[in-house]
Amino acid sequence: MANFTLNKKIIYFYLLIIFLTTFINCLTIWPRPQTLTTGIQTVQLFPNSFQFIQVNGNSDLLSTAFKRYFPLVFYNATKTDKPNSSTSSSAASIPELKFLNVYVDSNDETLELNIDESYSLDISTNSNATLTAKTVFGALHGLETFSQLVDFTAINGIGFLIQNIPISIDDAPRFVHRGLMIDSSRHFIPLSLIFSTVDALAYNKLNVLHWHIVDGESFPVECKSYPKLSLGAWTPNRLYTQDEISQVVNYAYQRGIRVIVEFDTPGHAYAWGIGYPELIVRCPSYWYLRDNVPLDPTNDFTYEVIDGLFKEMTQVFTDQYFHIGGDEVVYGCWQQSAEISTWMQQHGYTNYDQLMQYYQSKLWLIVDKYGKDMIAWQEVFDSYGIKSLPSSMIIEVWKDQATLQSVASAGVRGLLAFGWYLNYLTLTWFDFYTNEPFPDNSGWTPTMENYIIGGEACLWAEYTNAANFEQKIWPRASAAAERLWSPRYVNDPIIALPRLIEMSCRLNRRGIASSPLQPGYCIL
Repeated sequence: MANFTLNKKIIYFYLLIIFLTTFINCLTIWPRPQTLTTGIQTVQLFPNSFQFIQVNGNSDLLSTAFKRYFPLVFYNATKTDKPNSSTSSSAASIPELKFLNVYVDSNDETLELNIDESYSLDISTNSNATLTAKTVFGALHGLETFSQLVDFTAINGIGFLIQNIPISIDDAPRFVHRGLMIDSSRHFIPLSLIFSTVDALAYNKLNVLHWHIVDGESFPVECKSYPKLSLGAWTPNRLYTQDEISQVVNYAYQRGIRVIVEFDTPGHAYAWGIGYPELIVRCPSYWYLRDNVPLDPTNDFTYEVIDGLFKEMTQVFTDQYFHIGGDEVVYGCWQQSAEISTWMQQHGYTNYDQLMQYYQSKLWLIVDKYGKDMIAWQEVFDSYGIKSLPSSMIIEVWKDQATLQSVASAGVRGLLAFGWYLNYLTLTWFDFYTNEPFPDNSGWTPTMENYIIGGEACLWAEYTNAANFEQKIWPRASAAAERLWSPRYVNDPIIALPRLIEMSCRLNRRGIASSPLQPGYCIL
């Protein structure tokens, strides 16, 4: 017991030293950049004189971002703040940084998978600061990094400070798909909370909002061609109109966030049948749980409704990718349907994997008809293996690491969700941070690794509503964000903890209810 107590004290002492060192250096950037060099000098900034300058081009995205980041850089300040006359000599001894000059190479502002998100940020000793990026979306990440470098805690009239200059940062993400999945079926998520979640994604350099918008519990989406689908919403005012969805998509675009919708079928479909009962299967032994009830894949009307719904949704959700779900289909429910059994006999089907493949093949034709590529849960891969999967399909793995390796070995692109389930409260930030997609000595090869494009933290909302939504996500999703952005060798949780504590406080200051990581307090 004595040794345990001693070791515990040593660990806490080590953490304290790292914590203090980190804050003295003011290098609490999250996620950690690819490369970072620093010096020992300081510059100051004042809100009444500092400017973001768009040197080349005339991007509305960038000019809007300047306005958005100004109050984040100058936290709790106004543009009229000036140095205190009693400390003007102290202020005068520190060089002033008046401009951040921003250069963007390309005027193409198409947001899509594989967009270049790299940037370089340099702050020199002669009070020059330059941000360069190949695309506006890289520049947005650079603005976030710049905002995190500014120390707002300076007092006595000395302005906001950037310490440890000269600073030189060259940065780019490790993975191109870095996402958060939210579930608005089990509990309706207010639009205001979705908007603030998009903000938090940008603060963490995550770039995908995966919106699991319907499930067995509710269907909170407006469909004009089949309006009775929204009878599956909890109440008429627990519904997302298409105009509201477009607002979310545009709001996210302004921040470099892709919004990928998921309509999970053929399982988890009970809510579809509230307005159109013929869409779903009657299976008495399974109806005690809404999630057990699948669509009827033998009914032509099923595909008519899906076609009408997807025609509308592929227009409001503008991303190239469309998540088709495909997980946890309860074959036993299909088995209890006499109509389905008769249909299978007539068509020569002898097992339910064949029926699943029949459904998927018809679904894929609909998605392809509207020009979208697909993401699916791993059960679709489990059902098909490498047989007949569309070459553009991405498989999201949630059950185990082994399947991710199988997906890559088959030459199929994959996403990792396993190990990043936010509804598993036994998983701590430490577990999220150390969830390496390619564990050492596990058989991964460089060729296989190239097929894995990223991952997602996922929050299933059976026990989550607006009251505890943000606290369950942050800062654990921040831990996943660094794993997906930073180099693989940035992986020591003890070194990361002080930065993550500050990141959680930063989120609090920006209006995000991130949970604390240990006893202490945030400067708000």
